[in-house]
Amino acid sequence: MIENLSAANRRLLAIGLLLLSVLFIYFGLPHPYLTAVGDMSNEISVLEDKLERYRSVGAMRGELQKQVQALKSDSQVNARFLQQKTPALAAADLQRHLKLKVSETGAQLMSTQSLGNSQFGEFVAISVKAVMRGSSEDLHALFKQLEGQQPLLRIEKLSIQRTRTYSTVSSANAEKLIITFTITGYLWPQDNESQ
Repeated sequence: MIENLSAANRRLLAIGLLLLSVLFIYFGLPHPYLTAVGDMSNEISVLEDKLERYRSVGAMRGELQKQVQALKSDSQVNARFLQQKTPALAAADLQRHLKLKVSETGAQLMSTQSLGNSQFGEFVAISVKAVMRGSSEDLHALFKQLEGQQPLLRIEKLSIQRTRTYSTVSSANAEKLIITFTITGYLWPQDNESQ
């Protein structure tokens, strides 16, 4: 079949086959290699940028630790946190603090339960679940007391149920509320001197 082609057509066919083989060799061998090298080069530059940022943050670590220590020694900031050293002691103190505040309002604290601790960013969150009985005025007075006091406390999962007791003696005690909520205070993170 090739013998039937003219010399010019044979030359064009040879040039086409040569170009095709050159393209096959280029895209089959060096192109994937060069593409992989380019991708690795890009990845290396991204990682070098990250490393430079980490080094700059690491250089600031000493200054940041000094600022944290200054905050810890500041009595106004320190008063916002629970003062105990361990989460168990902090939970017990939070329960004692809550009992005192509820009794000051005239309400009745029915139960408290420590819910343990969890991480809240850098801080240790200490949570206590409380159930109290009282009026809406008692609840308002309790929240008003807790709002402006130290340590800072967060109240969440508030549930209010109305109960009726039938009494002919006093209509003031005829309506009481069962109030359930979780109160959370915070401890400073434990110091890691070994770092």
